[in-house]
Amino acid sequence: MWRVNLFFDYAKHYFEILKDIQNNDKYEGYFINDNDIIKTLDLSTYKNGVGNRITRLLLDTAILLYVDRFCPERPAKIDLEMLDQFVVFAFVWAYSLRAQYYNLGWLSAQNYIMGNDLINSFNIYKIITDSDSPVSLLSSLSDKVNLLPINKIAAKKR
Repeated sequence: MWRVNLFFDYAKHYFEILKDIQNNDKYEGYFINDNDIIKTLDLSTYKNGVGNRITRLLLDTAILLYVDRFCPERPAKIDLEMLDQFVVFAFVWAYSLRAQYYNLGWLSAQNYIMGNDLINSFNIYKIITDSDSPVSLLSSLSDKVNLLPINKIAAKKR
């Protein structure tokens, strides 16, 4: 019985963090507050379609893992500044996948995370868990994350 309770405690813990991350209210929450990237992604234009939802989930779960690993319950200013830097890297990582596919599905996302021939294809979740500090993580990501050349963008506006 105690294992079931422990599972639900963990689930509630992560649900609360995810709710805070997805809120983006300027005055509420502790982690993502009035972030321009998240504000833009919250527009209805970027919520339509399976590919957009998959990509947003990849971004949100990367942020969730970062917050769980490196942010105290009540983060200080430096914690939030590093989180903001991480959000930029995580955004470029996740949305590089979206931009390189016209039609994006779960198998393509899985292959991207595991490493394939696409730009920025690597397992960001493993890098987060293997890093011993936000500084070492951001340093690793600065070496791995690349800007996407315009000629590699498949998901063009119609």
